[in-house]
Amino acid sequence: MAIKIDLLPGYVGLRRWFKRVVLACLAVVGLVASVLYLLYYRDQQRLLALQADLTSIRQVESLTKAADTAKAAAEAEAAPIKLVVDFLADTGKTGPERAALLDLTRRYIYERAVISAIDLSDGASVRLTAAVESPDDYSRLLLALRKGAAQDQGPLFANYPTGTGVPGFPEGRPIPPPTNVSYVPQPLPFPLRIQASGALKNPVVVPAEPGTAPAAMAGGMAGGMAGDPAMTPPASQ
Repeated sequence: MAIKIDLLPGYVGLRRWFKRVVLACLAVVGLVASVLYLLYYRDQQRLLALQADLTSIRQVESLTKAADTAKAAAEAEAAPIKLVVDFLADTGKTGPERAALLDLTRRYIYERAVISAIDLSDGASVRLTAAVESPDDYSRLLLALRKGAAQDQGPLFANYPTGTGVPGFPEGRPIPPPTNVSYVPQPLPFPLRIQASGALKNPVVVPAEPGTAPAAMAGGMAGGMAGDPAMTPPASQ
């Protein structure tokens, strides 16, 4: 068996190991550098993609703002037309209801009263402007209207309608004694102009015309139609 004898000095072996360690370190550094470069490249590509997405999002945001501005301008321009269209649509729906209400009101008007105005403008009440010949006719007018109240099983008023009273009969005026010759009775002006009103049992929603107050439904109409059951004059009281 051959015997090998190393006659080289000790630093020669250390130099060899040093070279090997340096090469290993260089390999490790290269490997780490490669990994770091790959990570950097990946993140750089992700950053570029995010920047591209951000640019697209900003473009979409700009287009959205422009569209919202155009939409708001179009809605503002179309608002008056929309109000008119809505008013006409609502009027078309409530017109038959108000016509039926006007006809129902006519059925409870005393036949000898002359009606100069019927106001149904608020849809919640009926206001009549009438002229009658005597206090008895006034009472008959009021009694005929009260036949349409809910208390008398009527379909028109929620409560008994009221009137302004006969002119020339102020409330609380004392009756003068017979010995007071200075008192001069005031003659009643004929025809007697009075107003009567009552809350509706079934209110009607009246659409308001755009930009204006609701128009009053008023019209001249001679009293009720003869022959209606509600038009038979009650006995004076």
